[in-house]
Amino acid sequence: VYTVDIAGNISTASTGTVTIDTTNPSAPTGLSLADSSNTGSNDDNITSQTSALTLSGTAEANATVELFNGATSLGTVTADNSGNFSKDVDLS
Repeated sequence: VYTVDIAGNISTASTGTVTIDTTNPSAPTGLSLADSSNTGSNDDNITSQTSALTLSGTAEANATVELFNGATSLGTVTADNSGNFSKDVDLS
């Protein structure tokens, strides 16, 4: 790798190693509703009577998680360094 400045000067080349992670991450686990979203009569932490809710779970650290309602994407969220994520979604 080397750089070229606006005047055309070329830096000394340097080497490095690039590692590409080709392993698919595991599916997220522990998907649940935030307490404020758990308004269902079942009190089972997955039933809600509101269309605006917060979902959370655990995934591979720093992974991008895409949430779906059937085939409709509800958006993406990035897990933190510990793999935790939380996403506000609107189902209306």
